[in-house]
Amino acid sequence: LKRHPFFCFFIDFEKSLVKPNTKLSKIITLFEEKSRNYTGIDFSKAPVGSKRVLITGFDPFLLNSIDHKYKTSFNILQSNPSGVVSLALANNTNLGAYIQTMVIPVRYTDFDGSQDNTNGQGEGIIEKYIKPFISQVDMIVTISQYLPKENVIDKFGTATRGGFNDNLDFTRINGSHALTTSYEWIETTLPKEFTNAPNVVLNWKYNGVNNPSFKPPTVGVKLSEGSGGDYLSNEIFYRVAKLRVENLDKNGNRGKLPTGHFHIEKLQDETKEEDLNPLEITNLLKTVKKGIEEGIKGL
Repeated sequence: LKRHPFFCFFIDFEKSLVKPNTKLSKIITLFEEKSRNYTGIDFSKAPVGSKRVLITGFDPFLLNSIDHKYKTSFNILQSNPSGVVSLALANNTNLGAYIQTMVIPVRYTDFDGSQDNTNGQGEGIIEKYIKPFISQVDMIVTISQYLPKENVIDKFGTATRGGFNDNLDFTRINGSHALTTSYEWIETTLPKEFTNAPNVVLNWKYNGVNNPSFKPPTVGVKLSEGSGGDYLSNEIFYRVAKLRVENLDKNGNRGKLPTGHFHIEKLQDETKEEDLNPLEITNLLKTVKKGIEEGIKGL
């Protein structure tokens, strides 16, 4: 769609962007809403009395072939296990709740509603498509890819960005805020029961440093990284948590809704042209399902 000659007048080819408020931008929005299930979330079909859980996954990271100080090669076959989880758990009723899912792009422009390639900031898809469910659901779990052999529940999310290249090769200023906010960092409210699942632990890190004493940061202090780093995984955690603390849940409680981030293990080496191993993702899916099932028990 973004390269179809019929729409050539609606595309800024130099910046690889669709011009706003055009026919093509409206078509792209519709495509994104349908294919990612932004507008397909429907809890009206949940069995009477069942818990309602919203889960998000991500597109693959690092699909752009770029050269910078962190990476020098990329795998076009790179998957994202969190996206697999999101697709696999859509409409699931076997884990103790009615689950609805959506898949999130690895693009700053979508997150902050700005097409600026380096300086964007503000509200975007998270606020538009997840905020309406804050008062309707019993839990929101955002999921993304973490380190090999590590499955963790992140303890803290921060408003601060590292600015690493996204899938459009756009960046943000290192140390800038994702959006204007009075909350420098927010703590997860996901049930501790997630860690009852084998191989799932709580991640207390912040500022890129291990935290063996399990002490939270000072209230109001700016963190350079949340428990899960400073990229879009941290950011979706933070944005959802901010919606939670600023809005009433379905029971009229402010900030009590269980929300947080489940970082699941990376299965591929992005420097090698290797596809996702079916057995590895099947085993990981079992681990993630067990974690979510245990978490639901804690609601």
